Amino acid sequence: MMALSNRNIRWLKGTHLVLIWVGVLFLAAGCGTIGKAKDATLGLFGGFGIKGERVKQRIALVPFANRTPWDENQTHTLFMAQLVDLLEKKCPGIVLVKPGDADYPETLRHFFLPAPGTLNNIGLSKACRESGLNGIITGQLTHISGEEEKRGLWGFRKTVRVARIKLDVVMLHSGTAAKLMDDSFSFDAEMVVADGNASMRKWVINDAAIDKPLAECAESASKTICEKIGATPWEATILATEGDKAVIPFGESAGLLSGDALEVYGEGRMVDGAGGYRYIVPGVKIGELKISAVFPRKAEITAAEGVGVMKVGNVVRLKK
Repeated sequence: MMALSNRNIRWLKGTHLVLIWVGVLFLAAGCGTIGKAKDATLGLFGGFGIKGERVKQRIALVPFANRTPWDENQTHTLFMAQLVDLLEKKCPGIVLVKPGDADYPETLRHFFLPAPGTLNNIGLSKACRESGLNGIITGQLTHISGEEEKRGLWGFRKTVRVARIKLDVVMLHSGTAAKLMDDSFSFDAEMVVADGNASMRKWVINDAAIDKPLAECAESASKTICEKIGATPWEATILATEGDKAVIPFGESAGLLSGDALEVYGEGRMVDGAGGYRYIVPGVKIGELKISAVFPRKAEITAAEGVGVMKVGNVVRLKK
């Protein structure tokens, strides 16, 4: 048998080391399943760089719904805060619009998930387009199961009540009303008896044990969101027209510049999908436009020669 060269031996050792790391990361994944291990493995090689467009996408965060029986913990609010922090630090292609912001659309305050797994996607899509948003992020916290298990060192083990929690995260695209993301993350949360309620056995989530799994979920969700946004072209909807001019609800804050060339598309059509959802199929390109004036939150565009009459509802995209 031919002897291996020193170079081949080094290559084999390096390959084995990578495989060992992948195995360890897969076994250690706490939130999610193989997706968590994949994200961590990519991190070993310098991350998953996302090359987005120059124009930023405005994404609104719709408050998550808490569908667990433990209202005292506000776990869904804690997750939202962690997710916001990660998106603002790691997703330069996103302008995040949060509840409490001066420009947060009033219509979005009423769009909580009405029931597990349901979403008024067409209503949300329309509200987003009219408010100058490219999409929304929302979700819910639900309780899957609860059981008791033994924890601790052998001989000193104690019975602990554990609840399995599922965190659903949805990202809706305003232009098509389609879900760019619909992922679920599950984790186990230790339960404790609320202070002063030992006789009634009122159980709540142990706050001290929830930080790590929630942080892992937020990390996984933020990476997926960044990837999806990075792969989705920016677009805007025409809100008003006058002659050969039109107005779109994006401006300097999104990165638009005077003189930018845009492509305009005709009206889309509605199609029915599975589960009662409806979606918007984009229309065909009907011409090109140019931005003639830019303001902080809006831009005026002018039609080039040969372009038909622009209509409210037409979609524009940045010309490549």
